[in-house]
Amino acid sequence: SRVVALALATAAFPVGCGGDDSSSDAGGGGRLSVSEYRERANALCAEEKDALARIPPPTRLQEFAAYLEELLRVGRRYERKDDETLEPPPLELRELHQRAERVDARLEAGLERTIERMKRSDAPGVTLAREIRKLNPDIQQGIELARKAGLKECAEVALPTEQRAT
Repeated sequence: SRVVALALATAAFPVGCGGDDSSSDAGGGGRLSVSEYRERANALCAEEKDALARIPPPTRLQEFAAYLEELLRVGRRYERKDDETLEPPPLELRELHQRAERVDARLEAGLERTIERMKRSDAPGVTLAREIRKLNPDIQQGIELARKAGLKECAEVALPTEQRAT
């Protein structure tokens, strides 16, 4: 359903860049090249998409908050992999990487808020739709940042949602 697709994109949009970019790189030797970064990020995004696709979607609205929690759990696991695999980013992509991290943090916080509000709501479907609409600008920004960074797999995570939502 459209709502499931929106939630999936919100929950797990891997911007291809997780973690903290504050690590120092004194000699420059530890940085990935742009092509290495793109290759690794795209591979992680493809792996994450596969993991998310294996999570069975809810069959009832009452199961949806738990479903979103599982999507978030998987997304966080891949965020840790991003930290291990993509740090520090190449200088050419550092600004995009940092912007994507901020978007990813907002999406994660928004999804947590959505889950909590759905759990407390008498109308969880209405709550979900309202919260997803609030997150959509960040979803779109994340897609655009992934495209600009050359992370095709990462941008495609949410593309079906973008097409259905229009």
